[in-house]
This record gives sequence, C-alpha cells and structure tokens, in this order.
Amino acid sequence: EGTQCTHAPRSLSFLLFSCPQVYEGSDLVFNLPKSKKNLLEQLKSLPHFSKNTVYQLGKQLGLKDSTVETYISRFLKYKEIYRLKNGLYVSADFFDKNKNDISYPFYLANIIRTPSYISSWAALQYYNLTTEAIRSITGADGDEFWIPACAGMTANITP
Repeated sequence: EGTQCTHAPRSLSFLLFSCPQVYEGSDLVFNLPKSKKNLLEQLKSLPHFSKNTVYQLGKQLGLKDSTVETYISRFLKYKEIYRLKNGLYVSADFFDKNKNDISYPFYLANIIRTPSYISSWAALQYYNLTTEAIRSITGADGDEFWIPACAGMTANITP
C-alpha cells in the first residue's frame, strides 16, 4: 500500500529486480518460474530422498528431467546433498542438523540396507548400558557397507 515503482514495466522480471519492495510478500512472486534453489529448499526437510523423489518434485516445479539431473550433479558437486548410495541422498542441511542425534545413523543404516535391524550390542551402547565404545553399526547378514563420511561422521555398517 502506498509503494510505487517509477520504472517502466518492461516485464515482470524487470519489475521484480528493479522494484522488489512493490512485490515483496505478493502472491505474484510465487507464480515465477521455479529454480534450483526452490528444488533444494523442498529437499532440505526430508531425512533422505531418492532420485525419483527429486524428479517428482522437479515436475511439480515445471522442470525438465534433464534440468533436474543437472541440478542433482551440481548439488553433489557443491556438497548441498550427500550420496548415501546410488540413487539415495540426504541434504547437507538436514544431515548437519541431525548428525549429533545418535538415532540418525541407525535410521540411515536401515534405509541404506533394507531389511535390517540394529544389533543388541549397538542398542546397549545407545542406552549407555555398556562400557565399551562401538565404532560401527552392526546388522544381521554380515555384509559390510559404509555411510559416507559427511561433515566428519563415518559409520561402518555391517548388516
């Protein structure tokens, strides 16, 4: 109310960049084409996501599959997302916020290797009922795999 723009309205994007105060908080801003930033913002709240999830979100934002593929590559390159395994990711933002929660590596281990469960020894340590430190998360079938080293955390997982 009362805010005027003195620029000639050549285009919507010109107005938004030359007079942002006119459109601040307006519904008009939300109708602009979506971008890489919009996609990343939607991924930040997810504890993990698949490549298919990223493609579905991209379609909702009006992005082509080739564009989404490029964005995934760039997110990985600039460490905005971490690869848990082929086709499975977590945003750096979500991981950094939850990396100190002891249950989060257990959760990721179960997502990476399904079906799996947490061994009784790891559960005992989780509840501080053991005097020895466990450096790996151990599951049932003996195959080893790793949660990637992200922000200084590495977990050896043996399902």
